Formats: sequence, structure tokens, C-alpha cells
Amino acid sequence: MHYYKFNELSQIVVDIITNDNYLIKKLCNEHFEPPAPDTIFPYSDFESVGSLQGQMDLWWNVYWSPFWISQSEEDKEKYLERNNISGELREFLILHS
Repeated sequence: MHYYKFNELSQIVVDIITNDNYLIKKLCNEHFEPPAPDTIFPYSDFESVGSLQGQMDLWWNVYWSPFWISQSEEDKEKYLERNNISGELREFLILHS
């Protein structure tokens, strides 16, 4: 196993490389999820963001999109409710999904 822990966009990221299936299953069962976009980019006006660029594009493609597209519609709705996602951010997520 190889792992690397680092800070990116004010968050702690852990990158794990392993061929240990047991560890992978245990990690998957933890249901880790990325913080909501408004947590990572608290000062963004999601109503006015047209295209993803720079750090937002990187975060979206590396962290957010793989998580979001793997969720069922029911799980997406639960995430939105649990994280109190605003209407503007909901529209942003729909537009960029």
C-alpha cells in the first residue's frame, strides 16, 4: 500500500494506492463523500458561473464529478438535503452534471 496525505483547496486529501481488496471494500463501506461545492468555494456566485475554469474545474473533474455521477437519484437528493444545498447551487449541479 502507498498513501499520500496533502492539503488542497483548504481540505485534507488522502491518495491511496493498494491492491488489498479487503481495504478497498472497507473504505467503500465508509461512504466517504466530498464536501459540497459551496464549502470548497464559499465566495462563488454559482448563479453567475457559466463554465468551469481553474481550480473549480480541477476540483469538479477530480473530486466532485466521480462522486456525483456514481450516486443514485435518491442518494443525490439525500446529499442535497443533508448539506442544505441552496436552490442556486442545485441548478448549478444540474447544469454541470
